[in-house]
Amino acid sequence: MGRLIFLSILAIGFFSFIPQIAMKWATENGYMEQSADAGATAYVSTGTDQKKVRHHGRAVLRANAGGHYVAKAHINDRPIRVMIDTGATVVILTYEDAKKLGLRPLKSDFTVPVNTVNGRLYNAEAQLHSVRIGEAEERSIRALIAPEGALGISLMGMSFLKKLKSFRISNGELILES
Repeated sequence: MGRLIFLSILAIGFFSFIPQIAMKWATENGYMEQSADAGATAYVSTGTDQKKVRHHGRAVLRANAGGHYVAKAHINDRPIRVMIDTGATVVILTYEDAKKLGLRPLKSDFTVPVNTVNGRLYNAEAQLHSVRIGEAEERSIRALIAPEGALGISLMGMSFLKKLKSFRISNGELILES
């Protein structure tokens, strides 16, 4: 009887850690959004005839096992898995992610040359209404759409990062602040 109670307590303890381990894995691999350290604040400024809302917030990302910062971004309010790439001049969406966002460029739209490790590719231009990672959000972001099958994951490049108030790496964490 004592052995049964001991095994039951051991099983309860073991199974109580599984959700935490699963959430950590999902967060580190970009399947779940990182929680932001600070809550978002917002202010409203009025233009001539319309209101603009800008959120101030932050996101803290940890590198995955490969040393890359992968996160779930909300682009035009839709979740897209991205890798932060300070070497990319602009946000570059995979063709497949662009389709998820309702962006469907024609073949004739692929006119922007981009030099890559694998040679020159021609991308299509796009303008994103909003990009949010965690609570860090910016609006009116220039982007490119890669040809179908040319890119494995969308890249969050400098056209988003340079609009942020700051981005920095500290103690192995990438901190984004808007």
